[in-house]
Amino acid sequence: MTGPVVVGAADAGDAARDAVALGARLARALDADLIIAGIWPTPFGPADGRAEQEVRRQLEADLGTLVTRAGVPASIRVRGASSVVRGLHQVVDHVAAGVLVLGASHLGRLGRLTRGDVAMLAVQALPCAVAVAPAGLRDREPADDVLVGWDATPEATAALELAATLAAGTGGTLRIAHALEPAAVLAARQWVGAPAPDVLRRTLEDEARAGLAAAEASVAGRTAVRTELLDGVAGPALREAAVTAGLLVVGSRRFGVLGRLVLGSTSAELLHEPPVSLVVLPRTARS
Repeated sequence: MTGPVVVGAADAGDAARDAVALGARLARALDADLIIAGIWPTPFGPADGRAEQEVRRQLEADLGTLVTRAGVPASIRVRGASSVVRGLHQVVDHVAAGVLVLGASHLGRLGRLTRGDVAMLAVQALPCAVAVAPAGLRDREPADDVLVGWDATPEATAALELAATLAAGTGGTLRIAHALEPAAVLAARQWVGAPAPDVLRRTLEDEARAGLAAAEASVAGRTAVRTELLDGVAGPALREAAVTAGLLVVGSRRFGVLGRLVLGSTSAELLHEPPVSLVVLPRTARS
């Protein structure tokens, strides 16, 4: 992933400042350019020329204050679009972005959508990763460790590759985590002929440990690595484990003949309320 990091912003508010803080961190870790993209919605087509010029001027001024706070070189892109999400897609496509970064609460006074809604709309068929900065990130120094959710799927393999690159860039430890559901949860999903829940749990645990060992071997030598077998449902387990990490990376699947991205419950839950800086890598992302 070598494309620039694009931060979506509609003003210079707290959410945008959090997003820029995360965008700058990702740009440094990935050795990528940083672009701050300002989008204003024009659902009824281009407005009066003078009015549009004033919106552009104010937005450029707002984003200029974000550039001074970034701590790394950054450029500005502003544009009107029929929706914030469409405008972000256009910028991402135009610059072949590697990551799109959003703020934690909303996209500002022009966005009119909550952060979770914008993030989930943004990842539909988006050809890059989507990152969400938690509220207050701008005022704290995050940990260097990178936690990645692992379940041996192709999406998890792609997420692992990105997480290893990020950990090497931050100088932190790469933590590869697999969540294993308790026997009680497995018992509620029994089917005819299935082994006893405790037997099934031991089998799944053995398979998980073998998978984690293989995942660790695949990134050996690139950064410090450790594996973690978490006890619990993936979303809550990853949320709890991520508290001591600086970044959480997860993969997400793309299904359907129309090319829509259907987020699994884990990705959707984490996007709505990220415990730390979150990066979701959809299957549609560029390799």
